[in-house]
Amino acid sequence: MTFIDECAPVRRTLYVINLFITATVALVTYYNTPLLLSAGIPEEFIGIIYALGSLLGIISLYFAPKIFNSFGAFQTFAILSAVAGFACVGLAVLSNLFIIVLLFLLLSAGALVLYLLLDMFLEGSTPLETETGRTRAFFLTMANIAWVLSPFIAGVLSAGGDFFYLYIFTGMLFVPVLIITGVSLPRLKAHIYPRTRITRLASLLAQDKNVRGVFFAQFMLRFFFAIMVIYIPILFIEYVGFSLKEMGLILSIAMTAYLIELPLGKIADAYIGEKEMMILGFLIIGISTIAIVFIYIPLIWLWALVLFITRIGAALIDITTESYFFKHVGGSDTDSVGAFRALVPLASIIGPLLGSVVVIFLSVPAVFFLLGISMFLGVPTALTLKDSR
Repeated sequence: MTFIDECAPVRRTLYVINLFITATVALVTYYNTPLLLSAGIPEEFIGIIYALGSLLGIISLYFAPKIFNSFGAFQTFAILSAVAGFACVGLAVLSNLFIIVLLFLLLSAGALVLYLLLDMFLEGSTPLETETGRTRAFFLTMANIAWVLSPFIAGVLSAGGDFFYLYIFTGMLFVPVLIITGVSLPRLKAHIYPRTRITRLASLLAQDKNVRGVFFAQFMLRFFFAIMVIYIPILFIEYVGFSLKEMGLILSIAMTAYLIELPLGKIADAYIGEKEMMILGFLIIGISTIAIVFIYIPLIWLWALVLFITRIGAALIDITTESYFFKHVGGSDTDSVGAFRALVPLASIIGPLLGSVVVIFLSVPAVFFLLGISMFLGVPTALTLKDSR
């Protein structure tokens, strides 16, 4: 049996684990803010809590390789999954404000390290570059299935503003993750993970315009998500008048757009290439995000349609940046992979801070207008990329 044959079952295992891990994130993403508010945190400090969680995430990603080498990548993955599960249960049953904030920060940082490990496991099980696009697309599709189902489930579980069942259910999803990890993942050959070298990363970004460009494109996408997670609930509840359950339904419908990533990955590998699809994605996401500003009618189908279109653009950017990046950077290069994943907390620091400034001087709808305008910055960046086909 060849190495490629041995990798196939490992990839299938990683797809399933990614489904469960993403479900734990997707279930609570749009409901963390209401939970923190209900715990007694003043509204003006919510952004600071999110920023602290993102900062802790960046620090965790920096030290992650040292932890992997000391305890083992599979062992670290299992320990973090167990800790995250207990943290979710803690958020469901505990009421102490300090502990709730601590558990929220722990979940924020832990999720980033888990995704970093999944990235490296998947790249290590994908020996052929020609398979990168479709492999990443299928990996993302498993995650997208979770994003489609989770918001609606979360809305039902948190109906009436009680978050107990939502966080208990989320915590229980880590049980199958632990079982599958213990049974299947050790079959993947372990690697030595070098500690992130900032100077090496800076040199890579300075010398390779393609890597620099895809970093910026990925940052803009994560910036978009960071704004949406915080301000869509506020817009829906305070400006439009939707309930949490209705919000969950709208988001679940909108998230079905991500299911197109699997065929997009195959198309990027065989036909069009990432560059053109990325440009189209930024145009779609920019125009549709600006359209949010002009809609105040509380019609579920209308909002679902608008957000669905924004996610079509996001899906195009997501799969093309993922595929393009991992075709240019190997999964064992933790300098680049870690920095690529660090764009999530980095955007989650900058996004909330800029959003707060806009809200203070303008309004919540203005946040979406400026967000849409900023998405067009991705077009000239994508134009400079060289197709990897």
